[in-house]
Amino acid sequence: MDAKSFIGDTLKYAFPSVVSALVTIVAIPLITRLYPASDYGIISLYYSMGTLLASLFTLGLTNACVRFFYEPPHDATSKQLFNFTFFVGILVTSVVFVFTYIFAGQTVSIYLFGSYDPIALVLFFIYIISTICYRLQMQFARLSGSVISFNAQQIAYIVSNKLLFVVAVGYSTDYIYAILLITVATAAEVLFVGSRSLKFEKALPGSKAKKDMLTFSLPLLPKDAAVMIDSSVGKLIPSFFQDFYSLGVLAMATTIANAFALIGSAFSVYWGPFVYKNYKTDQQFIKQIHNYVVLASIAMTLAVFLFQDALFLMLDDSYRVSQSYFMLLMLMPAQILISETTTYGITLANKTNIAMVISLVSCSANLLISFFLYPFLGPLSCAIGIGVSSVLRLTIGTIEGQKFYSSISSARQTTYGVVVIAIVCVINLLVFNSFRFRFAIFSVAFIVTCIVYRDEVKRVLHLLKAAAAKLHA
Repeated sequence: MDAKSFIGDTLKYAFPSVVSALVTIVAIPLITRLYPASDYGIISLYYSMGTLLASLFTLGLTNACVRFFYEPPHDATSKQLFNFTFFVGILVTSVVFVFTYIFAGQTVSIYLFGSYDPIALVLFFIYIISTICYRLQMQFARLSGSVISFNAQQIAYIVSNKLLFVVAVGYSTDYIYAILLITVATAAEVLFVGSRSLKFEKALPGSKAKKDMLTFSLPLLPKDAAVMIDSSVGKLIPSFFQDFYSLGVLAMATTIANAFALIGSAFSVYWGPFVYKNYKTDQQFIKQIHNYVVLASIAMTLAVFLFQDALFLMLDDSYRVSQSYFMLLMLMPAQILISETTTYGITLANKTNIAMVISLVSCSANLLISFFLYPFLGPLSCAIGIGVSSVLRLTIGTIEGQKFYSSISSARQTTYGVVVIAIVCVINLLVFNSFRFRFAIFSVAFIVTCIVYRDEVKRVLHLLKAAAAKLHA
């Protein structure tokens, strides 16, 4: 495959990520000036925990749907695989809701909302069910090649979950009205899409197909749980200490970092299926893409490092205290993007146990650092935990992934890329308030990177010149 075709195919599925980034840019000034940090912290925790539990309550079967979509086992159909996943998700959620409401409603409610709120708790489980349905509908559209449907669903979900709740501030800044609007909007979107575009078959797959799906998905469940918890530690730990103000501040900083993580997420939407389909025939091309991905990660990190003041100008003063440790959070999007091109060997070799160990190690490091240092460092401890976890996940995942499938043409270049990103993110703790020092560090890193990746830089410039010439033609 040539570079132009690959870029074109990738961009087809990147549109929702672009919209999400734009929504974030629009929402940040509004949210930070309209919502107190403590209320926004609760809203953000609601969204994150709902997404986390929606993933866990399907028992990892969404992964099985992706794995077996083009090769359904034992005469099952791809739609039946989704039916089974939907059935399991609703069943597990319903059982957990009944148990929680009867035996642990007050404890869970205080953790999530800071006080006992039975109405908010009911809304929370409705939101989990709606999120499960959304994820299945979105995955089905993606795997079916329905680009328009996939993009439309993604955009609707982004708007309803990340922007629409701002409307509630016209009535009150209390979190309950925001989460009510988020839940109703998500449920309405799911019902609309389900009634118009996704017609599931009534039959479930046979017992052998169910067994194959569960055999594939259950070993991945601890890994998925660790990954999701790992990404949510910055909200879970402050909530445990009932520090909702710091939760809100840290959540907003994470939201900004996640806007850049969308680059990796958008890339993975096309890259994952591409690797599974072409890893035997296009290994050299995969290695080339890896070099460009590392280069893009360096460029993204350096740009944010230099121009972070502009990002934080969008925030209200009460949220800007996170700038000192913000770059530690940027290790996460850099890790997500690079890992997409270095760790697929683990999956291709069906070494799910290795993936599980990596996730558990990185997640444990994050939790331990964040929890034990929080009483002394506050939200900075969570930023350190996220940074350490990201470096561990990338390093161990890359080493193990390359044992089973080589996707790195130059270990020297890749090592340089990871090291320079880590150094820049850590040193920001000392120079975040000095543009002069940041510019000096940026300049040195930029020049050295252009030398180390000179061939890739030349090709990128060539593509940009060709694109510019085509526009002027």
